[in-house]
Amino acid sequence: MRTPPLKLLQIDLTDECPLFCGHCSNSSGPGRNTHFPIERLYEIVSGARTLGLEMVVYSGGEPLRYPDLEEALSAARTGGTPATIFTTGIADKRTRLPVLVERWRELKSSGLTAARFSVYSGPSNREFHNQVVQTRPAIGDAFGANEQAIKEFVQLDMGVGILPRWLVAEEIKQGLLVSLPLGRRRLKRRWGVLYSKKRKLSLADNLFINISRSVFRSLVQSSEA
Repeated sequence: MRTPPLKLLQIDLTDECPLFCGHCSNSSGPGRNTHFPIERLYEIVSGARTLGLEMVVYSGGEPLRYPDLEEALSAARTGGTPATIFTTGIADKRTRLPVLVERWRELKSSGLTAARFSVYSGPSNREFHNQVVQTRPAIGDAFGANEQAIKEFVQLDMGVGILPRWLVAEEIKQGLLVSLPLGRRRLKRRWGVLYSKKRKLSLADNLFINISRSVFRSLVQSSEA
């Protein structure tokens, strides 16, 4: 009987993160500093490749805080395996400024093929996003940094982002980015939280669900106002 290929390998590189999201499943935050041993990572990725590995995902914490991120990306690239990171786009714990295009360029050359960004609200409700990730405006606008990081990432031709037009107006004017219509119909989103009936929700699960309900109510009230 033929063994099916290993579709996905996910490794949490670190529990260190500039943000401190209350719903984080890994309890990551600025005060954490545990990093996955790079030599062990080499062994795991190499072994997974013999099983037909198709994709590597590096998560955390914040992968951008992982000191051996380039080496981890190179480990995936060596076998021709696409590597994705789950990220906030923020690396600096003090300023919480977005990662600039130069850094994305370095990571791309090391083997990064895609990134998935964490966004918890729209531009009109950025205060809620900052509340979720537990930052204050005096420390840094995490939502604004997140948007800026996505914009820098897209400029490297590494993906497509849905961003407010005002944020990228200058780049569109300069020809650095291209704006594409989403169709004749207005974009609509459906929100939901799905989980198995047999699953006993943890404290973090319930916190996330309550946050989602709160956001949904505020969005509905805003649209009806």
